[in-house]
Amino acid sequence: MRRIPVLLALLALAAPAGAAVAEAERRGARLRLATAAAAAEVDLARYRLRVLGRHGLLSAEHRAGGVFYERAGAPHHLGRVRATAPREDGVVLTVDTDEGAAASVTLVWLTPRTLEVTVEPPEPATLSAVGDRWRSPRSEAIYGLTERLRDSPPIADGVIDIPMEDVKPAPVGSLDRRSETVAMYVRPTFSLYAPFYQSSRGYGLAVAGTAIGLFDVAASDLQTLAFRFEAGTTPESQRLRFHVFVGPEHATILDEYTRLTGRPFVPPAWAFLHWRWRDTLDAGPPALLDGVAMNAEVVDDVTMYEALGIPPGVYHFDRPVLPGEYGFARWAWDETRLPNPDAMLAALRRRGYRIMTFSATWQCGAEPGDNGLEAQMLGFLAPGPVATPHCADVGGTSFILDVTSPAARAWWRDQVAAFVQRYGIDGIKLDRGEEHIPSAATDVWADGRTGREVHNAYPDLQTQIHYDALAAAHPDGDFVLLSRAGYTGTPRLTVFWGGDIPGSETFGSGPGTDLGLRSAIISQLRAAFLGAPIWGSDTGGYYQFKDREAFARWLEFSAFSGIMEIGGTGTHAPWDMPTAPRHDDEMIAIYRKYATLRVTLQDYIVAAAREAGASGMPIARPLVFLDRRDPKLRDLWDQYLFGPDLMVAPVWKVGERRRPVYFPRGKWRSYWDPTRRWRGPRTAMVDAPLDTIRCSCAATRRCRRRAARLADGEAGGSSRVRTYGPGLVSLEGYPAAPLTAASRDAVRRLVLCGWRVTQDDRPALRSPVARWSVEDAGAARAAAPALAIVGELPAQDPVPVADDQLGAALMARRGAAFRVVHVTRVDVAQAVLHGDRAGARERRGRRVRLVHHLPVGVKCGEVQRHVGAEVVHEPLRLVLDLLL
Repeated sequence: MRRIPVLLALLALAAPAGAAVAEAERRGARLRLATAAAAAEVDLARYRLRVLGRHGLLSAEHRAGGVFYERAGAPHHLGRVRATAPREDGVVLTVDTDEGAAASVTLVWLTPRTLEVTVEPPEPATLSAVGDRWRSPRSEAIYGLTERLRDSPPIADGVIDIPMEDVKPAPVGSLDRRSETVAMYVRPTFSLYAPFYQSSRGYGLAVAGTAIGLFDVAASDLQTLAFRFEAGTTPESQRLRFHVFVGPEHATILDEYTRLTGRPFVPPAWAFLHWRWRDTLDAGPPALLDGVAMNAEVVDDVTMYEALGIPPGVYHFDRPVLPGEYGFARWAWDETRLPNPDAMLAALRRRGYRIMTFSATWQCGAEPGDNGLEAQMLGFLAPGPVATPHCADVGGTSFILDVTSPAARAWWRDQVAAFVQRYGIDGIKLDRGEEHIPSAATDVWADGRTGREVHNAYPDLQTQIHYDALAAAHPDGDFVLLSRAGYTGTPRLTVFWGGDIPGSETFGSGPGTDLGLRSAIISQLRAAFLGAPIWGSDTGGYYQFKDREAFARWLEFSAFSGIMEIGGTGTHAPWDMPTAPRHDDEMIAIYRKYATLRVTLQDYIVAAAREAGASGMPIARPLVFLDRRDPKLRDLWDQYLFGPDLMVAPVWKVGERRRPVYFPRGKWRSYWDPTRRWRGPRTAMVDAPLDTIRCSCAATRRCRRRAARLADGEAGGSSRVRTYGPGLVSLEGYPAAPLTAASRDAVRRLVLCGWRVTQDDRPALRSPVARWSVEDAGAARAAAPALAIVGELPAQDPVPVADDQLGAALMARRGAAFRVVHVTRVDVAQAVLHGDRAGARERRGRRVRLVHHLPVGVKCGEVQRHVGAEVVHEPLRLVLDLLL
């Protein structure tokens, strides 16, 4: 046995923290390069790579020839390893080829679990393609590659590049990509791609670069996974480089992958509330809001939300909202469509909304001052026939920005940043990036690459421009970027939505379909494997639903997605439905229930998002992440984990009211009714009324607490208890109201102390203008700064005051032990001396003892908002507190 020192002990001592420590040794006809977690073995007689984990073989290149390259239409293969040369972090091999000239293969362990393989064939300038073939047993499942269910022919190649099944979905596809061929050519509109797959055998593989390619996932040969990528004009595209990530857990693979490609972007907490938008805000007679004339459809959304008690979140202005051609010719508001834009935005902000708008790198308009004409005059347009700039879905000319030009990128970035800063825009929904991109080998871009090399790179370059623009306008990072298209590494800049998923077929002109929702469920879990951990879809379908049940089920699914955004063509409004009844009370209740649920779950989602940003762990997790050894989870696509604790089983079929749910190993309880429990592994039939998505909670201590809160009435029981997240207090029958910066900090403190807010659901209290916040109040200001909950009443009501210093002092001293357990309208004497029946029930159920009630907001002898302060039943601590 002969050893080749790659990192000797002395070098290991000098290596930076976290560096891979590998050692190469020759074992007969094999060279082994090992770390503490994995090993790579190379057959020396004929080059062939094997990758092993701690428990054995993970995968191996094909015996009949793995790595190949093509020249002049002929394939060529590697042969005997002629020489080996150690390097600090791996080994360089000189390998014979069937052409006679030698190739170079470099193996490097970047971390103990990430192996980089670089193959440099001879005479690289004349290559036409490179690739590899790996053994794939029939039992192996392959995950990832794209969010699209499967490839299908484009409607009209080069004119309408959208695949046929994108507009007329088929009941196909699952998590496992086996038996498919998957093209690495980013097509609209389900355009999240990465040449990266994960295997059920416990490894992942990602091909570097942006070249156009193809994965044959055991389609041509039932036991072979092959990939082939075009060669280009740059050194990076004239070699084969790929990375193998050793798990075996999917979470470990994602951690390694995102360490290499960039940790995912995580938006601020407000982005995890629900979003409201319309594809088109029609021009027409304005309506009044706060005494100012504004777009009537914006006013309709805002006023109906207030009247129906739907909490605010994010309001998005989609194209066309700018002036000129395509509604996107100049960075200014189209005031014929959106009169008084400053007042409109201010009105939205007063109500607690964050503001987003549309962007892309389309250069529209040929009039003086239009972006299209200016970009053309500056030489910033993509290669191709020169014509008058004209934006159009079909028949457009000279309107794509050359994003490979540093000057063009800076020009567009600065325009976007100026608009965002001027109007206080909080985020951008970034569209396109994969349509009408000049992609021929004869299209030479500003950086010298051809269209074949730029096509897959375009989404990432477009995203970088807009990320930089938002970062310039929001140096504190308080912004969100939501994108449609992405490739390797793009998740470091943005979160994603799933393109124009249909609620009705053939661009909305055909019948309604529930298969769009089915597609969205699978796409979210596909994105999870791709290292894109935060994903959402156009709720109800971009092409609007034509069956009310599809909308109801989609609302439920979106509430348990990374991003909950509601909009598309049509209104997507339960008070103005395309189905009967138009004003649909049942749909209004469902819409409000799940928009409010996002407020309830906000803390939980934010925590999961932070984990995503740290390691790539998705918010919505395929259940195989939970237990990769359970064969029933291997390809289970219609259930998933939402965060670490919640298992979701959406219903997508119209008319379905029951469905089977598989409970993996462990104890589970219903999220809505914690008295219902299951022990897995088992399958059970569960009811699924139209207003309920099946959601179960892992029986952890954390989840038991969450379920207990729900048992008090959240969404599934009585409607009395409503919890809140940072920045918002959400009560049934009330809109959630914005908090000031100081109030937001106070709410966070209350949350950390375990405080909760409850509300009696009495008709007398269903005021659509009632708002809540946390403020210093009256005499409590000194004793309990930022810990007194008060009502922010309508303008005609008096300023709330706190008239009991003892209650405030107790709250200040025992914040961790107290809970605000009831808010109601009662008589002062009854409140202070006796409490109330609902509060008494709460006390009995939680074993808490009444300490004091702190009335706040007194008007005409009646408490408008009253807080019951109670302390956990601990007599000794209670006595000490009262004495002090």
